[in-house]
Amino acid sequence: MEEEPISRSSRLVAAGRGSSNKSTFNKSYRNILEERQLKVAVADEDYVLAARLRDEQKVLLESLPPVLQYALGQVAKLRSGTVHEQLQTISNLGRCVKVAEAGEPAVIPDLAGCLAVPELSDAAEKAMWALFMKARDPRINELMAEGCSYMRSPGTYDKALEVFNQIIKMQPSFVEGYNKRATVHYLMGRYESSIQDCQLVLEMQPYHFGAASGMGLCQLQLSKFPEALSSFESALAIHPGMANIRRFVADLRRHVRSEEDGEGLV
Repeated sequence: MEEEPISRSSRLVAAGRGSSNKSTFNKSYRNILEERQLKVAVADEDYVLAARLRDEQKVLLESLPPVLQYALGQVAKLRSGTVHEQLQTISNLGRCVKVAEAGEPAVIPDLAGCLAVPELSDAAEKAMWALFMKARDPRINELMAEGCSYMRSPGTYDKALEVFNQIIKMQPSFVEGYNKRATVHYLMGRYESSIQDCQLVLEMQPYHFGAASGMGLCQLQLSKFPEALSSFESALAIHPGMANIRRFVADLRRHVRSEEDGEGLV
């Protein structure tokens, strides 16, 4: 019997992250939180609190691994500067191996925030996909390339599925393995299986707009219109710039309203 997606996801995340990794990620989040508190303290002219937070943040940052220090340094640049400087920083985040080694949680939330800025949206989307696709293990990256190549032809979908299953077995915490498997399930018409994988992806990486929109596409194929609408709206909440998903939302809202009014599909 298969486990329920939520419990299975919790076990997968736990399997992929040891206690030292959890400590590192907790420190990175504390650094981000203290930076935000520092800005509030300065705005409130509470300079005593600001000085204390600045000292705490410095100590905390120095305790982090160098790769995470680099990633958080790039994120700090992303929060200020001109549009040109922000675009350069986004490009650095997307292509730098150090950032991939630091882990998605350090940078993805701030990149996702850029998706709502028209001048930064395209660059942020590309950078997020680049980070989603990067694994720390070179063997996983090689298998990802192999699996994606098999997705190009219906005749090799089964091989693609085998490869992504292998990736998930090798590194259960690598989120994109589940997302690519969800895509293969969708291409094969296995919509329920695809939805289950999309749910796993979103539990592990809530900013994955691809999984949110992909789940909506599966629900649309199953004629689950209210559920599809909810998924598409969730995707737009992450990435407002997806024009095709916005069109789906407009059509589904009209359809759901007509169903509620008893008019049926027009």
